[in-house]
Amino acid sequence: MMLSPEAKLGARAAIAVIIVVGICQAFHLHHGYWAVLTTMALISASWGESLQKAYARFGMTISGCILGYILFAVLGHAEWLILSCLLLSIFGLAYFFVVSYAWAMFFVGLIVASMFSYLGGWTLELLWQRTYETAIGCLVAALVTGLFLPIYSRQKFTQELPKVLASFDEILKALISVSIHYQEPSIAENTRRFNALFMNIRALSKDYSSAKYEMVVLMQSSKSMGLFLHKLEISFHYLSSLASVLRALASKPIYRYFEVELQDLWRHLQHQLNQIQLALENRPTTALDNWEDSVIRNDLRQKFFKVKQEQQFSVDEMMHLTACVYYGRMLDKTLREMACLMVQDQSKK
Repeated sequence: MMLSPEAKLGARAAIAVIIVVGICQAFHLHHGYWAVLTTMALISASWGESLQKAYARFGMTISGCILGYILFAVLGHAEWLILSCLLLSIFGLAYFFVVSYAWAMFFVGLIVASMFSYLGGWTLELLWQRTYETAIGCLVAALVTGLFLPIYSRQKFTQELPKVLASFDEILKALISVSIHYQEPSIAENTRRFNALFMNIRALSKDYSSAKYEMVVLMQSSKSMGLFLHKLEISFHYLSSLASVLRALASKPIYRYFEVELQDLWRHLQHQLNQIQLALENRPTTALDNWEDSVIRNDLRQKFFKVKQEQQFSVDEMMHLTACVYYGRMLDKTLREMACLMVQDQSKK
């Protein structure tokens, strides 16, 4: 019977807590609940996410505890100081909890140091106990998440990347198809598609940030993929800008006048996306001359200056054409760089 991701998450959490409780009982840990709470907090949907959280929680929580120990050792345990530090830490935890998990954990460490200082003293022995019990919780959570009914971030990333590229390709083809028929793209449809693509790109980047921790543990490397995703986000913004310009340009006479040149630009864009998808599938790729240096690009430039001198079209139409060509060129350049990165990455495997 196939278990749902939620059922797997619950099963891993239960097993991890049982293991940690057993360790606490066996070694008579004084503050075993620290290890238990850490384990419960780190059990996540994927192994990579658990590793990422474990790294941040251990490093930043202990840093906060150390800072608290130094602060109170130097300035003393005055009640006003402890309460001020506690209130500041609570504010920092609430502020950073959504923005940065790592910094939120730093303030958790400061809260622990402040609370124990208020109740009787944050000693070096307590700091040591906090350190190794947090380490136990991190280690157990990472091992259980990676070994028991595991869900790997790198596998999810590998599955989702082709889908995101396919969505990108579909939007580009839709824009080109509409412009070929001299129609204005639908604002509502474009907004829906671009919003969905943007959310998918963000989710893909999040999966990769977790997958990197898995690859470090497994001694794997994919340095170019981070740059590839960065350029994918840049390409998205060029594509959305191109869609906005085409909305004002496709139904205008100037589009028909430069149709041959623009069609060649669209052909280059589709070719670059196709090369990325072929490289992702480990299939042979073929290079295409840079559109920026092509004869067609030179023809467009000459025609543009000619119609500008003769004032055949309005200033708005000329500006829209300039913006269209600019965003198309930048998109072609970025997609070309992405294709090169993908080819290089696949050739190393």
